[in-house]
Amino acid sequence: MIQSLQLKKVDTQELILQFQNIKSSEENRDQAFAVLCTRFRERILNKCEIRCNQFGYNITVAETIAERTFYKYAKSPGFDITKSKASSIDIAFELYLLGIAKRELTNYFREEKKKLNGTYYDGNEQIIENLPKVDISKMNLKARIMHLAILSLPDKHRTIYLTYKYYEKIGCNLPRSLLSKLREHLGVSQNTIRSYKKEAIDKINSYIEVMEATKNISNE
Repeated sequence: MIQSLQLKKVDTQELILQFQNIKSSEENRDQAFAVLCTRFRERILNKCEIRCNQFGYNITVAETIAERTFYKYAKSPGFDITKSKASSIDIAFELYLLGIAKRELTNYFREEKKKLNGTYYDGNEQIIENLPKVDISKMNLKARIMHLAILSLPDKHRTIYLTYKYYEKIGCNLPRSLLSKLREHLGVSQNTIRSYKKEAIDKINSYIEVMEATKNISNE
């Protein structure tokens, strides 16, 4: 095993090979990655800061992008020197990391835009199975009817309706991770989810229509 102090003297290509070798021990891979981060962090951060300044972002955002860059590489280490025309391994790897940083800055910009538009999901979304406990006597008639209509739905229909109702936003589909949780939790396909969602909405609308018709009759 190459010791951490010795790794600082190892050339970049060997460090990359050690980190990207899934057969290498976890300790060796962690040490190699730590040295790569130390060796390239300042270069990547400086380039990120320049790029972020062009978009009106401060150093804090640049640091976030730099951290995301190394995290992304750690999750999917796919650097291949044969695909680079750079004059050295260090330049090639730096350009590779900057490519990741560019994509992460784009993702950051999109996330911020979605937050401003109220269409951002952070990955913490959970399945909603039941309505919160409330005093329906304090609700107006329409709210009371909707509450009772939702309670009358079959369990799967209710779960689908409430989850969509809570998280669905205009022009934005539910996160894939949440849809996957929903399919697994209910043991149904995405087509079935769409069908149950429509059935739930139709049933709730029918309750509202009956209420409106009853009001109209009583006002005649």
